[in-house]
Amino acid sequence: MALDDDLVRDVEAARQKLELLETAVFDARAEFHQAIRRLHTGGASMREIANALGMSHQRVHQIIGEDAIVEVEATSTDVTPHPNASVSVTAAEDACSFCGTPRRKVEKLLAAPGRSFICDACVERAAGELSPVDLAECDFCRQATESAFERNGALICAECVRTCERIIDPPAEAAEAKRTVMRRRSPVMRCSFCNASQAQVEKLVAGPGVYICGSCVAAAQEVASTGEATSGPRRVGLLPAIREQHPCSFCGLRTPSVDRMVKGARARICNDCLALCDTVIDEAAAG
Repeated sequence: MALDDDLVRDVEAARQKLELLETAVFDARAEFHQAIRRLHTGGASMREIANALGMSHQRVHQIIGEDAIVEVEATSTDVTPHPNASVSVTAAEDACSFCGTPRRKVEKLLAAPGRSFICDACVERAAGELSPVDLAECDFCRQATESAFERNGALICAECVRTCERIIDPPAEAAEAKRTVMRRRSPVMRCSFCNASQAQVEKLVAGPGVYICGSCVAAAQEVASTGEATSGPRRVGLLPAIREQHPCSFCGLRTPSVDRMVKGARARICNDCLALCDTVIDEAAAG
């Protein structure tokens, strides 16, 4: 039985909404835990906090014992920017707030509620470059500080730098106790043509808010050369589109400025961009 295209799009939209909400729930929970820690550092005992909030003493103890700063998950595959893309691929990725390097290009990236990030290289730099500042709020613990590391409008206090150092290089006793590091789920990137997730493909090439995997590049090239739609177990569903009002999602050019245009589930790509994608994937595989 053929799948209803409209219902498939509804399912894809619902899944994307769920992924955004899961990230929002993580951030909200982290902010809640941070607020409880501020109560404790302000002088309230764990039992007083538990009674005031109607929580168990054990749960409050567990929250206060957790670090507010957590490690961001590594991506499962590389995402390569398309040469003609007018918007950076890394706009959708978590990146260091201090140097701007995305997660996929650093060994470790740590996060705090409110989407503040710091990479392992900046943690090392911060430890040696802490300096006095006018009373300011740390982006990671939201507490006032007079000693911090500040770059590109981001600020982290000395205490949070020490916390980051413990997460990146935990002491021997913590390693022996097999202490687990809480990890933040990163937004899932999906091929805009077959909807395969980043974990299900070897490479993704990205344009402004759109992605295409290597398998769909090959399928689209076949459509562009033969003019016939493809089919298969991955249900790529690519169709040629020659209407002028449909621009390429990667470079923005429209027919007849390009010879052929191929349409996928949520994006279109021209024959010139397909050739570039093929080159990008080959170069990434060779590198």
